[in-house]
Amino acid sequence: MKKLALLLLPLMTLCSCHNDEDEIVASVYGHKLYYTDIANVVPQGVSGDDSIAILTNYVNQWVDQMILVYKAEKNINEDFSEQLANYRNSLITYAYQQQIINQNIDTVIADSEVRQYYNEHHDDFVLTSPIARVIYVKMPLNDDNLKQMEHLMSAKAIDDDEMLSIQRIAGKSAIEMSFDFEKWIPIVDLLGRVPAEEINSVPSQSGEHCTRLADTASVSLVRFLEVRNINDFAPIEVEFENIKTIILNRRKQELIKRMRQDLRREADKNGKVTINI
Repeated sequence: MKKLALLLLPLMTLCSCHNDEDEIVASVYGHKLYYTDIANVVPQGVSGDDSIAILTNYVNQWVDQMILVYKAEKNINEDFSEQLANYRNSLITYAYQQQIINQNIDTVIADSEVRQYYNEHHDDFVLTSPIARVIYVKMPLNDDNLKQMEHLMSAKAIDDDEMLSIQRIAGKSAIEMSFDFEKWIPIVDLLGRVPAEEINSVPSQSGEHCTRLADTASVSLVRFLEVRNINDFAPIEVEFENIKTIILNRRKQELIKRMRQDLRREADKNGKVTINI
C-alpha cells in the first residue's frame, strides 16, 4: 500500500473514467479496480494513516466481493436480467418522481387546512392512552412558601392573579417547575411525580385537580388542567404536525398521479404506445 499512499493526493482531482494511463489497484478473475475508481473513497479532510486505512479496507472489501461474485456466477445458473431491469426501473423512476416533487410540491399548509382535515377525519384520531395538560411544581419540604403554594395549586379554580402568584413563588423556591399550559403529555410520563394510585385514578376524574407526592426532601405538586381518556378524541393540538405530514403526503401522491396521467396522454397523443391484446 506504499504506492497507494503516494498516489492518494493526485487522486482527489481525477475523474472516475478510465484511460490508457489509469493504473490498476487490484484485479480478481478478470475484474479490475482502477485508481480512479477509488478517487472519492477517502472523505475530505482525512489524510495520513487514516486515509491509507480507509483505502486498504475498501480495496480488500472489493477483492472479497469480486471473489464471491466469480464463484456465484460459476455455480448459479439463474438469469437475473429481469430482476435487475426491474430494480433499475424502480430506482430511476423513484429518482425522477422525487425530482418532480421537489420542483413542484407546495409545502405550505395553512392552519385552516389542518383544522378542516381534523374535522373531516375526526374518527381517525382516537386516543389509545390517556393524556393531560398539567402545571407542575417541585419545592423543598421545609420551604416557607410551601403551604401557600399547596393552597394555590389545590384551589377549586385558579384565576389569573393566583396563577401569577404561583409562578412568582415557583420562581423563588421551586426545584423544578413547568407552566406549559397548552402542552399535552401522556399521563404515564408523570410517574415519579405523581403517585401510581393517582395515575390510575386520573382517567375517571373530571375537572381540575391537584395531586401531591412527597419524599424526605421535597414535595411535588401536579395540577391537572384537562384530561383526555382512552377512546376520547385526541385534541387537534396533539395531531397538528401529524396532520400536516398526512396532507403533504397526499399532495405528493396526487402530484405523481397527475404527472403519470399527463405522461400517458402525451405518449398516446404522439403515437408512442402500442398495445396488442
